[in-house]
Amino acid sequence: MTSGIHGPCIGNILPISRLNFNGLCFQDSPSGVGGGVLNSTVFAAGIHIAATWDRDLFYRRGAAIGNEFRGKGVNFALGPMMNIDRNARYGRNWEGFGSDPYLAGENSFYYVQGIQDQGVVATAKHYICNEQETNRLICPSNSQNQSDRWNCRAYSANVDDKTMHEIYLWPFASSVAAGVGSVMCSYNQVNDTPACQNDKILNKLLKEELQFLGNVMSDWGATKTGVQSALAGLDVDMPGGDGLMGFNLVRAVKNRMITEERIDDMIIRLLTPYYLFGQDQEYPSLNLDRNVIEDHYKINQEIATAGIILLKNTNNILPFDVTKDKYYFIYGSVADQSNKDFDSRVSAKHSGALYQGGGSGFVQPTYAIDPLTSLLIKGQDFHFRIRYITNQNDYVAINNSFNGRGFAAAKCLVFISAWSSEGYDRNDLHALNNGDKLVQTVASRCANTIVIVNSASQLNLEGWIDLPNVVGVIWSGMPGSEYGPAIVDVLFGNYNPGGKLVFTLAKKDSDYGTDISPIYHSNYNEGVFLDYRHFDKYNILPRYYFGYGLSYTK
Repeated sequence: MTSGIHGPCIGNILPISRLNFNGLCFQDSPSGVGGGVLNSTVFAAGIHIAATWDRDLFYRRGAAIGNEFRGKGVNFALGPMMNIDRNARYGRNWEGFGSDPYLAGENSFYYVQGIQDQGVVATAKHYICNEQETNRLICPSNSQNQSDRWNCRAYSANVDDKTMHEIYLWPFASSVAAGVGSVMCSYNQVNDTPACQNDKILNKLLKEELQFLGNVMSDWGATKTGVQSALAGLDVDMPGGDGLMGFNLVRAVKNRMITEERIDDMIIRLLTPYYLFGQDQEYPSLNLDRNVIEDHYKINQEIATAGIILLKNTNNILPFDVTKDKYYFIYGSVADQSNKDFDSRVSAKHSGALYQGGGSGFVQPTYAIDPLTSLLIKGQDFHFRIRYITNQNDYVAINNSFNGRGFAAAKCLVFISAWSSEGYDRNDLHALNNGDKLVQTVASRCANTIVIVNSASQLNLEGWIDLPNVVGVIWSGMPGSEYGPAIVDVLFGNYNPGGKLVFTLAKKDSDYGTDISPIYHSNYNEGVFLDYRHFDKYNILPRYYFGYGLSYTK
């Protein structure tokens, strides 16, 4: 039980028939049932739900996600992801809850309760100080295949005790307070010791100081030693198959390298949430492709709409008046569906509307509704004249559109995006596919240009934000599969926007004060002065501050 085995799920624990124990299924992701399975809802991402600042929605999202995991017979949901947005270019910011530890903690608390109220074990990850993808695995030059991964090492996050407690430990402490059943240790090292064999963070901080009673599992391939990791607090090696734990620990007990009591403790910690949540009693059979969507589109659309942020609204250009505003010109590939179907798992040059980011957090969509489709449906009801160009590199067509009938009275909607993924960090903080140029081109001719920013996390807006014809800016975030209906409700005033930024938007990238470390050590020298604390300490004026967001209320 202390090591995973091959099976139908991302992670699997061996069934034991003599104990009437059916085994355990561990499955991604924080925003829905992932791993490429069918019939799952793509819920709004962590970075989006956080922007609602609404505890009730935090819980209801978790409950709906937990309902789908349970319906498929999954025992452990591998979420929430609660790493802090320390670096704007971090590839996994979209999965988490932003740059503030208290906000991340509140999201984590209610997500855990929502998941576990459905009888599914939540997994707080990635423990701890896992705030970049660069150098997360540094392998010897002679490592040839997956079986050599335990010879790999990762960068070290070097952080002092005050900063650890006040920033990075906080959301994990909130998860423990919520009763989380499992914690996943991360790839990186912490102060020069791998997180999954780090006695200080696993035993001392988590199990003793926070009094965590559940199990610690490794991230997939993050276990580097067997006995040493078990003694340091690791309970389950995932995905297993590396010979480090499991039956290898039996020999270690016989050789008096580890006590039988510690092995018992590992098993108790693994099985406690299994029995606590009644998974031994009438739990659904495992079927990862079972249709469990039900009517979750309703809560998903509510969250998608509530997380949209109004950043700029000159002369109350928004919301549009359906009785007067009849002409719309739409620009940008991200207004439409992707040219790669819905698959954004691996493409850094992804085009089309973004519902989520990439990596293990990706959920295979059953469907997803893009903004253009929803705008066309709205136009059918109210007799709008809508023209659109989704090939944003076709500047001949774009420039010709400015001569179209009705253009002088038109509202121009320009959709731009920024995508990110597990596995690597963003190269820069600019919009994909020359999005800045697209905005500048349209705004040079259209007096009523509204920009919709479909972004995984921070973006540099300085190339166009002060242009006089850019009269409206909406941050649509990572809204999940109900993106189209949500953005249309905000544009036309069916919903009064109330979302607030969960990070600061800087005027210069260097203003953030932190960035991805290209070397073996990532030194958290800023201490607790992260994001808005940093801007405040050094009296730096941001473009939009943490917590900023307008509404239509006058």
